[in-house]
Amino acid sequence: YEPHGFLNEVAFHPSGTCIGGGCTDASVKIWDIRTRKLFNITPVGDDRDDDRRMRENDRLDHVASVNSVAFHPNGNFLLTGSSDATLKI
Repeated sequence: YEPHGFLNEVAFHPSGTCIGGGCTDASVKIWDIRTRKLFNITPVGDDRDDDRRMRENDRLDHVASVNSVAFHPNGNFLLTGSSDATLKI
C-alpha cells in the first residue's frame, strides 16, 4: 500500500482479525492483521466538490481528512468521522 496521506487513527475489529484506519487523504482503509493485506480502500479523487458530496450514491465518501474510526461491538459496522463535519457508517 502506497499512502496518499498520513494515517490519523486506527481501530481494532472486535474479533482482532483486522484494523480500520482513517487517513488525511479522506480515505478509510481496512487491513487483515494476519496477511497484512488491504481489505478495502475508499476512492480518493481530485473531483470531489459540494455537488458530488451531496449526491445520494456518494454518501459513503468523505471529502476531508478522516480523524476518527470505531468498530461497532458486533463488528458489522465501522463508524468514521471527518473534518468535513460528517459521520459515516
